[in-house]
Amino acid sequence: MICSHLRADILYILRCVITPFIKLIPKKNNLVVFTSWFGEKYIDNTKYLYEYLLLDSKYDVYWITKNKDVYAFLKDKKYPVVMFSSLRALYLQLRARACFSTVQFSDFNTWLVCNTIYIDLGHGNMIKDPGSILVNKHSQRVQNFLLNNLKYYAIVPSTFAKHYYKQIVPVNDNNIFISDFARNDVFIDAQLRKDKNTIVEAIGKGKRRILYMPTHRSDGKVRFDLEQILPLDLIESLCLKTGSVFIVKKHFYHRNEQVDLSKYSCIFDITNEDSIDPQVLLYQADLLVTDYSSCFIDYLLLHRPIIFFQFDYNYYVNKERSLFIDFKKENFAPVTYTKSDFVSSLSKVLECGFSEYKDNYDRIVSMFFDNPYQSGGRAKDKDILDALLIGQK
Repeated sequence: MICSHLRADILYILRCVITPFIKLIPKKNNLVVFTSWFGEKYIDNTKYLYEYLLLDSKYDVYWITKNKDVYAFLKDKKYPVVMFSSLRALYLQLRARACFSTVQFSDFNTWLVCNTIYIDLGHGNMIKDPGSILVNKHSQRVQNFLLNNLKYYAIVPSTFAKHYYKQIVPVNDNNIFISDFARNDVFIDAQLRKDKNTIVEAIGKGKRRILYMPTHRSDGKVRFDLEQILPLDLIESLCLKTGSVFIVKKHFYHRNEQVDLSKYSCIFDITNEDSIDPQVLLYQADLLVTDYSSCFIDYLLLHRPIIFFQFDYNYYVNKERSLFIDFKKENFAPVTYTKSDFVSSLSKVLECGFSEYKDNYDRIVSMFFDNPYQSGGRAKDKDILDALLIGQK
């Protein structure tokens, strides 16, 4: 522990020494770089804004990745992409006028991007506290240093999210803009869904698709054991009875956990299918099952049924992260805690629908989105970028 603290102190001192020299490197006004999920994925809000800005010739746009498959995929599409470890990526981060992230300060090399317009597009909505970052004094110290040496901004979809965002990153109100998520244009623009997630189309052809999309436990340090958590045999029987399939998409942090589902004909785990676009996946689902994941918030825009299976509720809120909303009290979807109650609710929704909750949907949607059911998240994000760049000239 002493060694790790000493190392953190030394690195912090080095930041303080090096940063003033890095800030002297001039920025290229039209250079904008993107990545997502620690540089490992090609998904989420940054993906959609990146592709949108590629259509605007006034911007010099690049995607930076650590993933060789992502690199090959984008190269094949002739999109501008560089590997994170390359000299070209170092140069781009040093010279970029603007960087777009999904995981706050974890997406880029923060030793290089100082004095940059750093815009966090986020990867979820605000329903739970930020976890350990608030109790780690070294993380807080580095975060405060970065905020003082970056032009940091965030784009969130609501006043509600804006209020809670500041518990994660303590930024000024004027540095948080409200716009719909860029990724939610997928729900309205069919071209953004074209030829994506073909494996899901094949799995669920002619059947109702039940999507299970839970959040992570302890950043993936606690195994998410499907065979222990889910009543798989009962789910299989119910799917056979109702003409449904049950599709599992675990959190990115649990991507390396394997489970053998070969004995089931209606249950599929697509967690490690690299080509899956999670936002298109939400659109493809007829029913969403989740726990505390904020994916349900985007799904609300589709006005389709949701079931919450919070099998470890007491442990989660006491040991993992507290919640900003009371799912039971809000009463916009069934909330279940046991396997039997979950299967019962799933059966009821599949056979009878979810009309008893519909009256509460719009109220909850208006909590999480200031301007719901409107396309143009990408266009609004671009307008924000345009305004910020003009302000920096």
